[in-house]
Order: sequence, then structure tokens, then C-alpha cells
Amino acid sequence: MGNRYQQMDISTATPELLVAKLFQGAIRHARRAKQLGGDGSPAERGRSITKAVAIVGELRSSLDHKRGGEIAGNLERLYDFVIERLTEANLRQEGEPIDHALKVLDTLEEAFSELARRGEKGAA
Repeated sequence: MGNRYQQMDISTATPELLVAKLFQGAIRHARRAKQLGGDGSPAERGRSITKAVAIVGELRSSLDHKRGGEIAGNLERLYDFVIERLTEANLRQEGEPIDHALKVLDTLEEAFSELARRGEKGAA
């Protein structure tokens, strides 16, 4: 039953809310990787980082540079930064690069969540 509800939630969500949900997923996986940092679980940590990178990579590939112009370019640079930091964290087995990535992801998630809230208010 939960899966059906989730499908309905996604199918009726605004584009801004969908992007915010993707950021939430990337944040969840990055935080999980950070938690796993020192406990001897490099494989599980690597999987969490890989999932976060995949989500951000999808967001990056969905940018429309023609319609998005400068904003799309700025987002692309932020996504590249996040991917680079997460990859660095995975290669070096360090937590600090994850912190840098999380700062950007948290800021972007907040911005898209706010856009989604404004869109819902305008539609009401």
C-alpha cells in the first residue's frame, strides 16, 4: 500500500517538489556515508556515496541549458562540485568532503522546497 501512495505522491508533485525530493534522497545517502565513515564499512559507505552521486548526476543530466540559461549553468557547476566532493570522500575515505557536499545539497534542497511551497500557495 505504501508503494501505491508513493507513486501517487510522485505523479501529482510539481517539478520543484520532485527536485527537492531528489535532493532529499542524495542528502540521506550522503549522511549515511558520513555515519559509516569510521566503523569499518567501506563497501557500504561506497554504495551510499554511489547512490548520492547517481542522484546528483541525474539532476545534472536533466538540466535544460536553453530554457535555464545562466541558472542551469550555475546549477551544473554546483552539481559538479558535489559529485567531485563525494568522489573525493570515497577515494580518500574522508568525511570532510562529504560535509562540503552536504552544505550545497542542503541549500539546494531548501531552495527547491521553498519554490514548491510557493507554487502550492499560488495554485490554491
